[in-house]
Amino acid sequence: MSAGAQRRAQRRVHLLAGAVLFAYVYAPLGTELEDVVRFAVFPVLAVTGVAMWQAARIRRALRSLRT
Repeated sequence: MSAGAQRRAQRRVHLLAGAVLFAYVYAPLGTELEDVVRFAVFPVLAVTGVAMWQAARIRRALRSLRT
């Protein structure tokens, strides 16, 4: 996967997770989504955010591990 395709995929997942979190916070969806948001959506949002923020550093670290 190229770097551009990876950025686009991360951005889409991040925006989707953000939209689910937004809907959970601002829409009266009930408590059935509480565990999904807490244990799946929020960690995905955090990981994709850090991955987009530190993408160059992560790529350099993975490249140095390979060599």
